[in-house]
Amino acid sequence: MARESYPTRLLHAEFVGNFAIVCHGKVDNDLQNACRSIVAKMELKEKQFKLGKTMILLKREAMDALEKERGRLLYGSAISIQCTGSKVSALVHLV
Repeated sequence: MARESYPTRLLHAEFVGNFAIVCHGKVDNDLQNACRSIVAKMELKEKQFKLGKTMILLKREAMDALEKERGRLLYGSAISIQCTGSKVSALVHLV
């Protein structure tokens, strides 16, 4: 029953490691506070997650929203890196 309510269960360190990018890497050193910062930034409703002493439990919708935002931010970062790489490569060929 509990698995149906909150199917995603992550340790605080794992959650922060995966989703700190949502806060642009600016999170508290205290893992529980860092988790709070991430869910606040994502504007998740209280019913979509439960924050325990060692784990955070997430409903499917909350996890989907986090993964979507993480993917969007990582994709944007990848595009920036590729653009910079292309510029450097072009400059090297010019010289």
